[in-house]
Amino acid sequence: MNLLKKNENKYDEFKMENSEKKIAIIYGNCHTTAIRQFLENDDLFCAKYAIYPIKAIQEVNNPEYFKGAVFKNCDLFIHQSIQKNNRYGEEYSSEHVMKNLKKDCNVIAIPNIYHLPLCYFPQYREGRELKNIYSKTIFFRDNIIDEGVKSGFSIKTIVEDYSRQGRYSYKQIKELYDRYIERVTMREKEWTIKIAAFLQENKNNVLFYDPNHPTNIVIQYICKGILNELGYKINYDFNMNGVEILDEYHMPLCRDVTDYFNINYELENETFRKSGNKIIRGPMRIEDYVKQYISLLWQDKTFNRRIRTSAQGRYLLYQCINMKRRTGGLKYNDL
Repeated sequence: MNLLKKNENKYDEFKMENSEKKIAIIYGNCHTTAIRQFLENDDLFCAKYAIYPIKAIQEVNNPEYFKGAVFKNCDLFIHQSIQKNNRYGEEYSSEHVMKNLKKDCNVIAIPNIYHLPLCYFPQYREGRELKNIYSKTIFFRDNIIDEGVKSGFSIKTIVEDYSRQGRYSYKQIKELYDRYIERVTMREKEWTIKIAAFLQENKNNVLFYDPNHPTNIVIQYICKGILNELGYKINYDFNMNGVEILDEYHMPLCRDVTDYFNINYELENETFRKSGNKIIRGPMRIEDYVKQYISLLWQDKTFNRRIRTSAQGRYLLYQCINMKRRTGGLKYNDL
């Protein structure tokens, strides 16, 4: 049985199980998983719609997938306004995918703010991401750690550098923020759900875990916008049971950022990546974040041999600790 036929059979079964409801699909990146879970927790939405769980854009290996029965027959298409020049190819763009929809399908374009809020993470830099031995990205690049390690700083000093005032100037952060709002304002002309005003009004809240992933404050706003667009007047908070948080790549906010945006944020009490994506199991605080990041620097040849050898030793130590923990031989506090 070919893949397209297999997908069609799955859709037919889903349609039969939800014969009294309209079929909705949500197309986009990892954000759409949380959006789907929010909507599936809402009684008003679920009374009328059933969401068929299509693949996220990064999971689609062949654009033939978009010719499947669910795209041809869905009643509601919620999409993240994927542009033509996306990294996967023009055939993955919202405009191209929508050619497969039926004429009376209701279409809602939601915000796509992936990689836009760099103003909250001025330490982020483009470059080869740090991955584990299974080629899964664990850390985006962080200049505070990279520069600190190259300068020979201790872990304690690197941790303190996040809380040091004056690393990033008011002007630098303002320029990043203005560029971010300008890009959102320009792009939201194509979106059904507008978000620029909301982002500005709530800039003193923690709205993003990293430059690519919003917190549930943003996800919930988008979901309320979807329901309002469908005619439901929503003024309550959603049920959070079973809703994933997108904190797999959670990065710290540094002092200059929290001062600029007046964010109430205590770095020393922050717990990172509650959903996982760590080198070593257990709670991740800022010191753990720095140590685990450093343990992957053996992959980066811009660092000297001494640093890379030390990093590899730390990484191997973590693997041994994980193995001992799985057999009950070591507790987290023993590290």
